Amino acid sequence: MNEIVIQVPIGQDQMNTYPEAGEIPIPIKNLSQIPTASCKTIRLANAMDYVPLSQRDDVLKLALEKLRYGGKIIISGIDIYGISQALVSGYINNQSINSSIYGGKLSSSSMHEVISLIQKYSNLEVNNAKLENQNTCYSVVARRKPLEQ
Repeated sequence: MNEIVIQVPIGQDQMNTYPEAGEIPIPIKNLSQIPTASCKTIRLANAMDYVPLSQRDDVLKLALEKLRYGGKIIISGIDIYGISQALVSGYINNQSINSSIYGGKLSSSSMHEVISLIQKYSNLEVNNAKLENQNTCYSVVARRKPLEQ
């Protein structure tokens, strides 16, 4: 398996993200069926926001197991601290924050939490971490070290 995007349902027949060129969409409920160390790229596009907080660590550990040596994982989502700061600063209003946080989402994280979880459960190197959209959204890219020859 080359590149996958993990999707979570937001409606009966809808998914929350659309695959980019070359990506295979996999529903999050089928993540355990993917062979260990078989994926070159895994993209969790807002998927962690839809996982209950009590299951977040287990889902991330499972996704990390699917990454092959030299592969990368891309995790993006709403940054809870950034969106709170944007509300207080007047960059967004209550309606925007309600749809961002409560639009079917079950948990919210910060970019720093995601980086800490990646480091806690794997030996991946974080290559890129950034806040976007007035610091309300994060994107973290980490790579699994290639197997030493």
